[in-house]
Amino acid sequence: MATYKMKIAYDGTRYNGWQRQKNTPDTIQGKLERCLGEIIGTSVEIQGAGRTDAGVHALAQTASFCTDCPIDLENTRLLLCGMLPRDIAVLSLEPAAERFHARFNSKGKIYRYRICTSAPSPVFMRNYVFHHPQPLDISTVINTAPLLCGTHDYAVFCGNPHMKKSTVRTVDSIEVKQWSDDAGNAFVDLIFSGDGFLYHMVRLMTGVLIYHGEHPTQRLPEIWNIAKLPENYPLAPAKGLTLVEVIY
Repeated sequence: MATYKMKIAYDGTRYNGWQRQKNTPDTIQGKLERCLGEIIGTSVEIQGAGRTDAGVHALAQTASFCTDCPIDLENTRLLLCGMLPRDIAVLSLEPAAERFHARFNSKGKIYRYRICTSAPSPVFMRNYVFHHPQPLDISTVINTAPLLCGTHDYAVFCGNPHMKKSTVRTVDSIEVKQWSDDAGNAFVDLIFSGDGFLYHMVRLMTGVLIYHGEHPTQRLPEIWNIAKLPENYPLAPAKGLTLVEVIY
């Protein structure tokens, strides 16, 4: 049994997330498994490094699978790219160590949340940014970001109330970047780096940062000592979130 590692990019706009589901064919994992199974002639289970939500994108998702079937790596990659919808691409396909597992061997992930603060919304980026034309106090966002970092129980930032596994995570950094495109549209990128992220965790932390950027005089509450985030902290829309890199 040989193990393989693949790197995948996808536009998550029209998909119900990464994870295969019984009630819909529109998942990234489901599309990959169907196409790869047709190519190698047998069913295969593909494990992703992270289960991105519906509407979330990836520049470099990592996945792994095992099979007894011999594989011509580059030919298989090209066949996959030809069979898959145009909003999913296999960037690389290579052999991996026998016990390699894309999720269990991951040491960290980097996510980017992109906000557009200009009006009107940028037409050609509308599926990849959260359009928020209200002004944000960037100095407040920058000063608040480190307060969300460190090693903590991030249960308050978990969108799954029935989570049974540990909700302790380490967020190494949240970097805040301002930039403008050639058309003069203004953007704010929030770059989250950590050992792992819970369901909705990045989007909820983004909501906290956006709220304090809108209300710079309000202090962040003692979030590590509360059971639920206050309702004034929104869940940021999925379309602004992109998985940038999986670290091994």
